[in-house]
Amino acid sequence: IVNGKGPHIFHFSSKVKHNILKWGELQNVKKPDFLWRTQPSPWTDLKKVFETHFIMPIPGLVSLFALGHIFECTNKIDQPQTPFHYYKTDGMTLYKPESTVKSSLNIMNQLYIKACYYLKSQWNQEWNTDSKEDTRLLSYLRFIKEEQRLHEINISTIQEQTLQERVSQLRAIGHLKFDQTKLDHEGRYLYVFKLTTKTFPNKFRKGDFLKLAYHGIFDVQDGFSVIMAEYNIDAGIISLLSRSGKIHLNKNFLYSLEEDISDYNLPKLIHVVNTVFKEKRNPVIQQLLAGTALERQACESLSWLKNWLNQNNFGLNPSQQKALTLPFKYRTSLIQGPPGTGKTHLLAWILITLILSAHKAGRPLRIGVSALTHQAIDTVLKKVNQLVTLYLLNSFPGHNIKWGKSRQDVESKGDEKIEFSEDADYVLNHSWLILGATGYGFYNLFNSKNRGSPKTLDWVVFDEASQITIPYALLSLIYGKGNFIFLG
Repeated sequence: IVNGKGPHIFHFSSKVKHNILKWGELQNVKKPDFLWRTQPSPWTDLKKVFETHFIMPIPGLVSLFALGHIFECTNKIDQPQTPFHYYKTDGMTLYKPESTVKSSLNIMNQLYIKACYYLKSQWNQEWNTDSKEDTRLLSYLRFIKEEQRLHEINISTIQEQTLQERVSQLRAIGHLKFDQTKLDHEGRYLYVFKLTTKTFPNKFRKGDFLKLAYHGIFDVQDGFSVIMAEYNIDAGIISLLSRSGKIHLNKNFLYSLEEDISDYNLPKLIHVVNTVFKEKRNPVIQQLLAGTALERQACESLSWLKNWLNQNNFGLNPSQQKALTLPFKYRTSLIQGPPGTGKTHLLAWILITLILSAHKAGRPLRIGVSALTHQAIDTVLKKVNQLVTLYLLNSFPGHNIKWGKSRQDVESKGDEKIEFSEDADYVLNHSWLILGATGYGFYNLFNSKNRGSPKTLDWVVFDEASQITIPYALLSLIYGKGNFIFLG
């Protein structure tokens, strides 16, 4: 505290942290600025520590009472009605509040001692002010941490609202009834829920990491950690995979699906940023970030394109034709235009002509197409298929593939149908390839956690590039050989 670093706060549940921050905002005379520090964070949620690293012997909430009882803490607090309640009555009306607070803090202190005994810290003090790390690396790491902090505040604020309010903002799905368990085609247990008349459509999609909570639960982050395996509105069912072992559910209860405050992709972002700046093997990306990636392409490619345009216009206007030449002139291109100007149409032709040019030269070419959302990627791939079917049927050498499982929300027919694959060997075996994936998709495709970041993609292309933060963009850029297109 004397050195200006402030104390470290051990709290129990995200609600407590949020309430302390609200208190801090009201302090006008001497604002406790250390509460908003991010490097390192001054917060440790003991509840999350025990949820993450310990398996409870019975179903129920990971409450202060339950942990105090399980770990035989000397202080006692009032027993809740059931393992799924926090207090004997609704709200926080307590008998002898001073005594209850003192007992609660003593239990937390004993739990802290238990955690230190059973767990070994893996924290690396990467925020040492005397560090000789690249200042750019530290800047991006701080950005990632700050983005995560704001993400947590946003979800905590939303989840203070009523379930009805969260549903109206598409931030939750409510009134779900547990129906049955079944096995999927991989032999995994699925928990199947039926939609009710009060269940409304939501932005959640297959593969999302969520929390399954009982209606009326005090903190929805106490719910079960699940993955959305199926969301079929027409059939009126939602299927979930558990991320925390077997789930004990009751057909008489109503459940809601909520956003998970934890970001399980955070380690991937940190890993990629460290790889770019620590290993010194990515000079092209560092030039790109510094704004000095100004290399030109070989003249042969541009000559081929001009000849091709003379023979094949395909309705491209002069502005689109001019933009089409950019990737054939420069290794880095930025194409910008307002909505409705045909950017997706142009991008599809760019991808097609890059493949045709490389094929004509007998040179393999693999293009990675990325964006913040699956919808943006799917739109580009569908447009490529549409144009190929319309103008180049049986003469286009490229393969147009989306990395991942086929999804019901992008099923298309005829000339827009997208090919999906999760077979890395099959995908990368194509010599002329247009491959769509999110940044996390590319990270999983190349198994970067264990195998590093191979320079496999001759081009990395971003659609709706203005929506993408630099750390997220690095998830795709890191696999590029030095040719980039940003469209937005």
